Amino acid sequence: MAFQPGFSRARDLRPMPPDFPKFAWKMNMGELRSRYHCGNVAIRRWRSECGVKDERFQPAPPPDDFREVAPLRTVKELRNLYKCGWAVISRWQKETGVKAKNAKSRYRKREEADEIALCLNCPFPECKSNCGIVRGC
Repeated sequence: MAFQPGFSRARDLRPMPPDFPKFAWKMNMGELRSRYHCGNVAIRRWRSECGVKDERFQPAPPPDDFREVAPLRTVKELRNLYKCGWAVISRWQKETGVKAKNAKSRYRKREEADEIALCLNCPFPECKSNCGIVRGC
């Protein structure tokens, strides 16, 4: 909208209906829009005037059984169980202080695999630690 002299946007805003605070706590955006025949911007403004938090920015709290279930399952299993993403599970772990079970990798790290291969081929019986250090094994 172009600037028009004498036009004040704040003056032309629709005032909050008198019964809005009563319904703002109970209804979602769609129900409020249809009840008051206005848009999302007006409803958000009225909600902030009433002190009602915007539900778009309220993250889901951890489930009640998360503290018991998380240590027994991996993040992937928790994602499937609670039908949420990795970031949500990560946030729940930080909030509750509980860590999920580590997933076992199908692949070993390259250095570990090389070290094990060296020690298995070691011809020296005194190399009991399988460290690969004794006599260059």
